[in-house]
Amino acid sequence: MSTGVIVILSILGFMMVFILYPRRKEVHGFIYENYPLSRFAWGSGANPKKLIKGYIWTPYFKLKILFNKASNTVFLDEFRFLQEFANESMMNSFFRKRAESVKISLSALQLTQAVLVVGKMGSGKTMFYNNLFVQLFYARMLLHEMKQDTIQTLYIPRKDIILCPYDERSHLWDVMSEDEGIIQTFFLEYMNAVIGEKTDYFKSAAQKRFNDVALQVKTSYKNATSAQKWLLFIKLLRDMFDEIESSAQKSQKDVQATMEQILEPLEIMAYQMQDPNQKSFTIKEFFKRKNQSKLILSNIAEYDKALKPLFGAFIACFTQIHVSMPDTTTDFTLYALDEYLNFVQNMDESTRKRIHTLIRSKGGILVGGVQYLPINDKKLLEELTSSAFAWLYFSTIQPETADFFINSVKDTEYSYEERNESYTDGKKSVSWQTKKESTYLLNSHILNGLGEDYSHITFIPQKQVLYKGYTPVVELTKRHEGFIKKDLSGFYELKYKSHKKIDPNTLKVEDMFARSMSKLEKFKLFKRYESSQNKEAFAKENNMQDVNFELFFKEFIPDEMIIQSKMKLLSLQERFDLAGKWNSIPKENSEAQLAFIEQNQLYGALPDIFNFTTTQLQKINF
Repeated sequence: MSTGVIVILSILGFMMVFILYPRRKEVHGFIYENYPLSRFAWGSGANPKKLIKGYIWTPYFKLKILFNKASNTVFLDEFRFLQEFANESMMNSFFRKRAESVKISLSALQLTQAVLVVGKMGSGKTMFYNNLFVQLFYARMLLHEMKQDTIQTLYIPRKDIILCPYDERSHLWDVMSEDEGIIQTFFLEYMNAVIGEKTDYFKSAAQKRFNDVALQVKTSYKNATSAQKWLLFIKLLRDMFDEIESSAQKSQKDVQATMEQILEPLEIMAYQMQDPNQKSFTIKEFFKRKNQSKLILSNIAEYDKALKPLFGAFIACFTQIHVSMPDTTTDFTLYALDEYLNFVQNMDESTRKRIHTLIRSKGGILVGGVQYLPINDKKLLEELTSSAFAWLYFSTIQPETADFFINSVKDTEYSYEERNESYTDGKKSVSWQTKKESTYLLNSHILNGLGEDYSHITFIPQKQVLYKGYTPVVELTKRHEGFIKKDLSGFYELKYKSHKKIDPNTLKVEDMFARSMSKLEKFKLFKRYESSQNKEAFAKENNMQDVNFELFFKEFIPDEMIIQSKMKLLSLQERFDLAGKWNSIPKENSEAQLAFIEQNQLYGALPDIFNFTTTQLQKINF
């Protein structure tokens, strides 16, 4: 067959396609085309022919002009059509392939206005983050991750830092070497993360005590090493706890209980700091790093309860140091914070302001990943959405989040001509009526079909841009273990060294239900022991034949050294006044007696400290 015949047949084939399959059709004012004559014709979905107001699906060629690679350096995603729109349009495969080769890129400066990524686990967020990580637009990165994917594939030991005191490879953040203001922020945000932002007496008091002890160490022991400062910090805290333990004031014990909730991670850090080979860092030191250095907050599910407060406080301190740095348009710090709500919900307002707005001029790029939006927290919801330049919606675990996203794109108003036919005396007449309608471009059907193939909806409100995007797969090689558990047996052996050890060979089944005697029960028993005439009978009656009562009741039995020490601390008049208060308590009120002993720290001093000579009584003012 000659070339001329082939050309003629091809032309005839195209003509038959145009005859049988119209290039363009209009359905209720929306245009469907199988190939475009106008370069602005195609968006991800069908657009109205005559727009009055609202959003449309941004045509692919407009995206190509707005976000081209020549003037923008950071690849975001690729353009895609909604499959139903492509099917309804009977879209020409050649033109579809051409359109879906369009890549959308942003400048790093645009990214400083923040990106909000919404997606449940397994929806494509990680792949989106990986696409950012392998690009070279940032000098350094603060990364929070739950699955340790980045550690396995992109971690470079010589330049990157893992922060997780339970990981063998972790650096330690030497918060005791940071400035005083950073130390104060650390404990404020640490308490917020454990207890919530709501202020109460116990939280405020606990925070103040942490601050006071830390600043005491920093200012009073300036020449001490970091390792020594950490030991001093924990030792002074423990000494303070011992004082509270002997106090009768319930409020003080509640403060202690509040502080105890967050102490163990600090104790572990202090313990690890004593290792001369332990690597440590300060935030200012990290900001001197470039060449895509990564600081990875590695959140291990097993230790999430302990790590989440530590990481939240660290992020707050990180932003505080960041905003103190000079403005820049070239030195970018990427904040890749997946599971972002874990932190931001408990941050105070000043920290939220720093991370959402103030770090921008310092080159800070926040890319926050969430599984859902805080719909019930209107203030935080407004902060998250209004401060984000671009939203990427993959999927959600919460229907209300999908509804919010649909409503944020607002309703699109448009008009179209409706053809009406009528018959009069057998004659057909045609008239046209202009109709106005409004609709939502997004709906739950569209959103429910996203995520599984790394597709998403990209929404850039400032530019009135809306399209379906696709995240290409980045193939990364596993080079490291995601988590190498650190041996902390030495730490726990030291911590519980003073605890009473139980011989498992002597345990009986009934011991499972035995409980330790409370201090009040023990005090009541001591009073009975003191008043008993026959100690052997008392021991037999209480099944305590093998008990050494002098040791068992040691804290209540008078101790000469304690008595002498108390006499030096208390004046004669103070002792007499205390004796009056003691004697005014009914003897049968053991609870009040014990409270008096605790409040005045008189263990081992009663009743002998209230013995007065005749000469002493003559000196007292009655």
